[in-house]
Amino acid sequence: MDPARRAEAMAEQFVNAQERLKAIKILADLFEARVADVGADSIVIEMFAKITRLDAFLELIRPFGILEAVRGGTMVMTRSSLARAPGELGSSAEAEQELPEEAVGEVPDLSHLPPS
Repeated sequence: MDPARRAEAMAEQFVNAQERLKAIKILADLFEARVADVGADSIVIEMFAKITRLDAFLELIRPFGILEAVRGGTMVMTRSSLARAPGELGSSAEAEQELPEEAVGEVPDLSHLPPS
């Protein structure tokens, strides 16, 4: 294959890849999903929704090829501080009694957790 035809084929491949990425991005926007990462031959999309909405999104992007789909379950995260005074919302006498005396009021070391 001569260099001109090879360059033309590569340009066509690039345009096709760009069109596919654009289409996936449009679908992600329609479903209020977020593009987390884009690679040479892959795209990572982050989506938080009900199961039926996730299934509908996956069905629409299936023709583009899905390498991997990961689902997390229901998650609850607190916004309050780790150490709570007795009687504060979220603290209970039973929970405080279960802790050893030396752990009460102690703040755990969070340095080993990944950055958020």
